[in-house]
Amino acid sequence: MRLDSLVQFLDDYLRISEEVADTPEALNGLQVTNSGDVNRLAAAVDLCEATVRQAAEQHADCLLVHHGMFWGGLRPIVGPAYRRLAALINANIALYAAHLPLDRHPDVGNNPVLARMLKVQVRGEFGSYHGAPAGVWGEYSGKREDLSWALTKALGTAPRLFPFGPERGHRSSSAARTAFTFRAERNHRRK
Repeated sequence: MRLDSLVQFLDDYLRISEEVADTPEALNGLQVTNSGDVNRLAAAVDLCEATVRQAAEQHADCLLVHHGMFWGGLRPIVGPAYRRLAALINANIALYAAHLPLDRHPDVGNNPVLARMLKVQVRGEFGSYHGAPAGVWGEYSGKREDLSWALTKALGTAPRLFPFGPERGHRSSSAARTAFTFRAERNHRRK
């Protein structure tokens, strides 16, 4: 596949041009080009030397990351930044970064996917991160311990649970940093 075709697909699918509210250092989209062809795509959360090395070992032509080359802000290309860039160029690996467009995407975004995994019916968005909603909220019918167990299974690690309020919740929320809150609402109808 041609790199320009892949970039066009990713830009369209992730709605890169529409997602204007993001931290400036995200620089969503193609950050480093290659010779023009992509046969194997690798993906990672962060761009680091180990990520580039592993992508090269797997013969990837393109690396898709959540936090790209400029995530820490503009800095001189020396030390680790130089080694990352040099390794990408030497291995002919293009770099594509997608931050909030990936977090917020309705089909593959971290927040909607986590909500679906937990069987939370998404009802809306909440919060703000650089002017864009930071998470989703929805309805969950189980107990907080059930939600805690579902999070443990989904994420591979136990969440920190603050057990207060009613045992059963009604609304829950998921934010981009994999925070998950369980908020109980009173049922105003008498049983």
